[in-house]
Amino acid sequence: MSSSIDTRPQAGFSLVEMMVSMAIMLIVTASVLTLTKDAFKVSFTAYELTDAQESVRTAHEYISRDLLTAGDGMKNINNICLAANFVSNYLTKNPANNPCGAGLVNLPLVHSDNNVPAGTTVLGIAPTVSVRSTPTATDRLTLLQLDSTFTPVTPTAVTPSGANISVAASDLSKFAPGEIYFILSSTGATFGTVTGKGAGTLNFAQGDTLGLNFTGNGGPINLVSAGGAL
Repeated sequence: MSSSIDTRPQAGFSLVEMMVSMAIMLIVTASVLTLTKDAFKVSFTAYELTDAQESVRTAHEYISRDLLTAGDGMKNINNICLAANFVSNYLTKNPANNPCGAGLVNLPLVHSDNNVPAGTTVLGIAPTVSVRSTPTATDRLTLLQLDSTFTPVTPTAVTPSGANISVAASDLSKFAPGEIYFILSSTGATFGTVTGKGAGTLNFAQGDTLGLNFTGNGGPINLVSAGGAL
């Protein structure tokens, strides 16, 4: 009986081969991670885009709802005449074309005001704020909407000068000085600030705080009431 020792070289890796293999693996892993990172970026961007689209759809639904509400009872209004100073101070820096007359602006149910200059004072807000400087221009939207909680009141008379509107004595308590009301007829519409109350009479005198009232033969209440005839 005899024994023998196998002295042939054994299979395996040398240190250099292992280092080369590890380097290759690191390169491949880094490439995979880079691709994975880009995939995550694309996925996140797609999510953000989907979320933005959903927000736009939601905003569209709100706007559509408000437009439908605003149009309720106002569908046949061609002219909503307001004092030009009030419109330019509080609602828009880019008023629409004016078929109402001198010193007046025809306000649509919905008006888009593009590129309001930075630094423009936003009136009617306390404390006072201004349009931001970044971005350099801001857009805003004016939307007229009916107040469904107020029961419409039918006037009994309107003075030709457009400064006083008579209502039933039982309706007088619904109004208070300083409140703004929508005045509508088959001719058109306008807004007016109640400046005082008399015996069955609401006063819409010129010189109110907002500069909304515009009296006289060319005033909006006079135009809407066709000189007191309606």
